[in-house]
Formats: sequence, C-alpha cells, structure tokens
Amino acid sequence: MTKSVRGYLSYVLYFIPVPCDGKCSTNAYCRASDNKCYCKSGFVGNPYVGCKVPCDGKCRTNAYCRASDNKCYCKSGFVGNPYVGCKVPCDMPCDGKCRTNAYCRASDNKCYCKSGFVGNPYVGCKVPCDGKCRTNAYCRASDNKCYCKSGFVGNPYLGCKVPCDGKCKTNAYCRASDNKCYCKSGFVGNPYVGCKVPCYGKCRTNAYCRTSDNKCYCKSGFVGNPYVGCKVPCYGKCRTNAYCRTSDNKCYCKSGFVGNPYVGCKVPCLGKCRANTYCRTSDNKCYCKSGFVGNPYVGCKVPCLGKCRTNAYCRTSDNKCYCKSGYSGNPYVGCKVPCWGKCRANSYCRTSDNKCYCKSGYRGNPYSGCTRRVPCDGRCKANSFCRTSDNRCCCRSGYRGNPYVGCTRTITVPCWGKCKRNAYCNRLTNKCYCARGYRGNPYVGCTCIGK
Repeated sequence: MTKSVRGYLSYVLYFIPVPCDGKCSTNAYCRASDNKCYCKSGFVGNPYVGCKVPCDGKCRTNAYCRASDNKCYCKSGFVGNPYVGCKVPCDMPCDGKCRTNAYCRASDNKCYCKSGFVGNPYVGCKVPCDGKCRTNAYCRASDNKCYCKSGFVGNPYLGCKVPCDGKCKTNAYCRASDNKCYCKSGFVGNPYVGCKVPCYGKCRTNAYCRTSDNKCYCKSGFVGNPYVGCKVPCYGKCRTNAYCRTSDNKCYCKSGFVGNPYVGCKVPCLGKCRANTYCRTSDNKCYCKSGFVGNPYVGCKVPCLGKCRTNAYCRTSDNKCYCKSGYSGNPYVGCKVPCWGKCRANSYCRTSDNKCYCKSGYRGNPYSGCTRRVPCDGRCKANSFCRTSDNRCCCRSGYRGNPYVGCTRTITVPCWGKCKRNAYCNRLTNKCYCARGYRGNPYVGCTCIGK
C-alpha cells in the first residue's frame, strides 16, 4: 500500500463517527435510531456503566426478579425461599390466611375466631367490643357495640341501671330519654308518690279538670256547675258579634254592632268608607267603586290619574303604568314593539339595549334568522360527549383517550374483581385463570391439584 492510499484511509476513518461515541459498556449496545445505549436482551442495569443478569441469576423455580430492587420474590400463588425454590402452599392450613386470635378448622379448611373473640378471622379477631361493656350491658356481635340489657337504661360503656332507680310509683312511668318519672296519660300528681285520676273523676259534661289546682271548670263556650254539668249559653243560638245575657238567657248584639243576634250582628264599616267607595255588607269592608282605585279608607281615584299612554295599562296593586305584554318602553310616553319587530326566527329582543340576539343554542344573524348550533360542531367521537359550559368534547365516565378520535373503556379493577380463591387476573386479556398447581373455575374458586 502506497503512502498516499494509507493517508486517504486514515482521513476517511477520522471523519466516520463512532456509535454512541463508544460510551456503551458491558452487555450493552447502541441503537442507531436515537444513538443511545441500551442493555442487551436478558440483562438489566445502566448501559453506560455495565449491564448484568437480573438478580445475578439467583432466582430459582417459581420465582422472579423485581427490577425496582433487583431482589428475588416468589410468584403469585407460591411460597418459600425464592433463592432456593418456591412451592404451591398445598400443605399450609387455610393457606396461611388465618390472622390474630383465629384458627383453621381442618374439616372445611376455613378460618374461624377463637372462643371469646369476634371479627373477621382473615383480618384479625378481637375481644367483643374491646371489653368496654360495663354492668348490665352486652356486646352485640352484628356491629360490635355495647347495649344495655333488657329492662335496664343508661350508658352501656359506663354501666346500665334500673330505669329511674325503681322510684316511679302508681300510674307513673320512667322516660328513658332523661331517666325521670312521669304520670301516665290521663293521670296527674307526683309520679314519685303516686298519680291519680284528675279531680277524682268528679268533672261532669262539658267540664275539665285544671291540673294546677285539681279543680273542675266549664270548657270554653260553656257555662254552669262543672260538678253537675255545663251547658251552651242560650242553647248556642247567639251568632256573630252577639252574646248571651245570663239574666234572661237571651241573645243580644255586642256594643257597636247592629242586626239580628240570632242571625249575626254587623258594624256598617263604622263609617270609614271615603270618596268613591262603598261598604260591602257580606264582609263589612270598604271597597273602591267600579272604575276607581286606591285606599277606600282614604279615598279612591281614577287609575294612575290617566297618565298611561299608548300600549300601556295601569296596575291597580301599586297604581303605576306598565307596558302591555309584547311591548316595551316608557309607559308614560308610549310603548312600542321590542326592536321594532325586526328579530327573526330563533332570536329575541334584549330590552336593556333594544337589540336582537340569537337564542341559547342558536347562531347566525338575528335580523335574518338564527339556526340551531350543533354541539361542539359534531366533532365528538365514540364514547364522548359535548360539555355545554365550554363547548368541548370530553370522554364519558369510565372511558379515557382523545374524545375527538374516540374514547376507550378504562379498566380500574383487574377482571372487575371476579377472580376467586387461588385464581389470578391476566391483565393482558383481563380474564381470570387458576394459579399454577390449581384447577377448577377461576370465577368460582380453584382447588389444589394434589388434593
């Protein structure tokens, strides 16, 4: 090789770049697409420092190497030393699932709480109510709470007692809410001494017993001797604004009223009706005459003093002018058709500025006609919807992805939690399978092949 050829080759080699600048270390390679170092298949670690066999190849049968800490662990459904070999736990009572104060019953291979303990044997069993129930109280297993025994009241965590300490006497009872004695319905007196029939049952027809002094009195609207019997004054014939005079047992109109006391007595509006009013006898009230408004007890006038103009009316409730329905403007000057009637289909006139606007959900020129606006311009794809607040497409609940392309269902719980005992969920297919060494229906429960 001549000197000129050797010079040319050294020139070419000098300008050819080395892959990844030669930074890839042991068991690593340089990927040409991005000129970065990566560990070779079957190796892990830092490709710029050196890649190694996962866990140095120490994981044995039914074990795997966890990359996060480079340690060996038994696969799901297996137990043992992952550096020696993991096995199916066929000989483990209840698969080792029984927790504190629980035991495994061999007959059905299930966990149960030991005697004197309650709870979930697969989580841990405890002393009922943690031993907090006091005198005359018990622990209810269904909610693990203390309650007073039948016939006792109080705080079961402090101690339950006989209601009112047994102090309630004849015809009395103990109210649990405040643990005090009260007379039973229909009885009066001291419940701690004994309750009796009010007034000893001596009150007669239309009479009642007043508890404050234990005496009989005629009921409201009745007169007479309550110990003999009370009657309606004048046999109840006195009507409105009338009374019964006891001296002759006859009805009379009350002072200031006139009429027939056996029909009803009235006051002719007491002379309070003023200009342009009249007194209505049916209810004895003053009213404005037809065509007038105002306070009849002060004086009635022509509605709004005749100030309402074109397309306006006077509201009697406040005696003010208002534009008629479908019109706007100043009722004291004249009301007009809103926006001069220029608003077209699917539009409305805003009274604040007297201009036409498209209705909600429509767009276009309100003076020529508005058309319905398609939500989000119809861009929302499968399993998405248009959010009206900002007119944007969003994935429906339970879906994710690009709503403008299409959303897919989000699987939050593997296999929807349907895998039963000794089964696992394959996340790639989202289906349940029996664990290694077991067989059966994974949606019902798998059993050990060796049994």
